[in-house]
Amino acid sequence: MIDGDRPVNLVVLNANTSDEITAMLGARAREVARPKTRISAIKPCHGPLTVGSWQDAYRSATAMLDRMIDFIDPMDAVVMAGFGDVGCEGLCELLSVPVIDVTEAGTSVARVIGGKYAIITPTRRMGPLIERSLALSGQLDNLTDIVPMGLTITELRADSSRAVEAFGLAAQRCLDLGAKALCIGSAALSDQSAAFAATTELAVVDPVAAAVKLAEAAALMERPDRLSASDMLAYIETEFASQTASSFLKECCQ
Repeated sequence: MIDGDRPVNLVVLNANTSDEITAMLGARAREVARPKTRISAIKPCHGPLTVGSWQDAYRSATAMLDRMIDFIDPMDAVVMAGFGDVGCEGLCELLSVPVIDVTEAGTSVARVIGGKYAIITPTRRMGPLIERSLALSGQLDNLTDIVPMGLTITELRADSSRAVEAFGLAAQRCLDLGAKALCIGSAALSDQSAAFAATTELAVVDPVAAAVKLAEAAALMERPDRLSASDMLAYIETEFASQTASSFLKECCQ
């Protein structure tokens, strides 16, 4: 069962070294977290400024491990905030607390909401990384497509109106392909989730919000096993009343 009254120390680990994105991730996590959850948003001390390739991803994975080896503050769960990034397995091996990957969390929620879902990502180059992550977590079967917006993270964050327009066009393509829900394919765009959701009739899942809610649940569970994001979501669906599960899912979406 889940002890909902207990405080939770939740670490949101940015996969890149951007101060701006780290601060945004912390703010977004606090928006969706329980009042008794304490958020620590941190970033690696070295590594790429943004993650957009296999090279970036493996450099980031090493940097995240190095950061968490030296992290001594209290923690009950960790959110790995890098969509499609590698390294979650290493963090799970290193740490004795639940580690929730935003990729698995976001796509798990999208799958539950819509069955068939699509991912909208900044560039096509991230597609193979995301597919690998989904294959490991068993989320590929329900995926209709990974649709790129055709802009880099830097470009999308520099011009929010351009980002919203690009997301809307990508969302229409996803709708045409038969998707019933969308997952934002970048943690760095989490703060634009409400604006993105306004461009489409489909449910839009913010992977950071989904990961925070699942990490809270994992930290509060009075059971010894360390579950993945998809396992946690299945547990919530089966152990709680449908109204509670529905409320949980809504908190992960816009």
